[in-house]
Amino acid sequence: MLNRPLLPLNPELFTSAVKCYQDALTKELPPDAIDKVGLLMLVLRERFRLTGCWNGLAEEIQPREATSSIFNIWKTPLTCVFSFAPDPLMFFKGLLPSNTPKIKDNFRVINQILFCNPLSNQEREEFLFQLMATRPAEEQISWLNLLEMKVLRP
Repeated sequence: MLNRPLLPLNPELFTSAVKCYQDALTKELPPDAIDKVGLLMLVLRERFRLTGCWNGLAEEIQPREATSSIFNIWKTPLTCVFSFAPDPLMFFKGLLPSNTPKIKDNFRVINQILFCNPLSNQEREEFLFQLMATRPAEEQISWLNLLEMKVLRP
């Protein structure tokens, strides 16, 4: 939600962030320290700075192993990088793959981002409405069920 241009990372920080990103993609494990969360957030921010979009992000970070989860691995870095997204709706759309058997994990990540960032209920509703409107009915129902669990859970 920055309105100013993103500056490039210094080369040493960029190298560390890319290594951390490659490790996360290869090992398919969540970051085990806050500094790794920061590096993953920075490499995602840098990805956006270089490409100007979030297209393909969901497919890029989607775990290959059946036992791995995009939610468990990426929820914290993605929640943090949201604050750097100039167009939050495009960021969320980048997190929705065209087809994946584990789409619920992507919905869970978006829910996490929405409820962990300082947004009004109206802003959350608007994002959810715009995102759900593009999904098939069965996915909408699945997403609404996840939201109901999130809201009703203590």
